[in-house]
Amino acid sequence: MIHSTKSKRGRWQQRLWNGGGRLGAVLLAACLAGCSSSGGNPHDPVSARGGVSVVLPQVIVVTTGPVALLATNGGAYSAEFTLTFDNPGGKPLKLSGVLLVAGGKVRAEYVRANGKPLPGGALDVIWDAAAQRGWVISEALQACARVNDAVHCTNVVTETAAGATGAVDGHPVDRAKTVLQCANGHLITLQVARARDLGGAPLQIQLVSRTDGFGLGLTKVQAVKLPDDLFLPPEDFEKFASAATLVDELAFRQHDVNVGNRGAR
Repeated sequence: MIHSTKSKRGRWQQRLWNGGGRLGAVLLAACLAGCSSSGGNPHDPVSARGGVSVVLPQVIVVTTGPVALLATNGGAYSAEFTLTFDNPGGKPLKLSGVLLVAGGKVRAEYVRANGKPLPGGALDVIWDAAAQRGWVISEALQACARVNDAVHCTNVVTETAAGATGAVDGHPVDRAKTVLQCANGHLITLQVARARDLGGAPLQIQLVSRTDGFGLGLTKVQAVKLPDDLFLPPEDFEKFASAATLVDELAFRQHDVNVGNRGAR
């Protein structure tokens, strides 16, 4: 459940990679931004050293890039989502949660990974597409930090082929190829299925410009009225100097919890 900023304890939990640190493999950052890292366990990135922080670069890139650009063109709605990252040589990573969209803003709450609760709790990413700014928020720390490592796209080109229609989750859709041109010169090619009866909500987004990409699927989409403060951090949350600092603190606390659990056996 997602609460507004007026609540002392909403379900806010996030850890963002701001570059460097001990955050393990960066799969999607390599796909979309041309940068990469190494480390972690390619067969199970969530349980690798650093825990869920391994996947945070991917989460930020998808939320601030393709999702923010393609999901915010219509009206306000909520949906459940599944985001699948390909993992060559290992098990695909499936993240699931709740997506809220209103007024050019998006909030994604990442709750589960491969069917299990994320270590340390849900992860939230908030992004304002028009203002090009956002937040990462941790309920566990009662803290937040700015998103500084976003994907900036300067142009969007959509090509709809004749007869490219169908149905997804019971909704009639138009299928199209969409090319996003990033400020760094990279091109992101996506296949998108938009629901005609839901204001063009993208029920499916699939990266096709690389084999080691991602796929996003939306279900249970419904029009809703969302308060503006859902897209801001709680006023009483501590503000970290950077998202990387927030990540390190969360990783440190999770390490202490794991050590304590082993010691209690």
